[in-house]
Amino acid sequence: MSTIKYLSEDATLFLVQRLIAKINSSSGSFSGNYNDLTNKPTKLSEFTNDSNFQTDSQVLTAITNAMSDITGFSAVIVETLPTTGETNKIYLVVKEGTADDGYNEYMWIDSKWEFIGSTSVDMTDYIKRTDMVALTNQEILDIIALAEV
Repeated sequence: MSTIKYLSEDATLFLVQRLIAKINSSSGSFSGNYNDLTNKPTKLSEFTNDSNFQTDSQVLTAITNAMSDITGFSAVIVETLPTTGETNKIYLVVKEGTADDGYNEYMWIDSKWEFIGSTSVDMTDYIKRTDMVALTNQEILDIIALAEV
């Protein structure tokens, strides 16, 4: 799991100001309005990078084919994994010594065990409500004013 890095308020403001300056110094004449663009494609077939474009029926067929072999899933809680498993069954192996008494999840795929996840959720790197800094209406207006400079 990656660690979330935070920038200081000053560093964030500096980066936003640099980005705004770069956008404003651009030599382009684009107004920012899509309708002002010329020669824009009106059909997917006009795009030059549509070589792998799939139609609605092709997507539906691919999904239907992929799901046709799945008859359903079941789950079983086990102390240890058996030598071999059954397809379409999730094996929940008890995780001992964890505070939340979670499970490791496995499936039998291509004649071997595949670890597919865990029931434990680690929220330590997520921002908490108490970590957030409220902005006043004036601070929001100041940010907008910076963007217009």
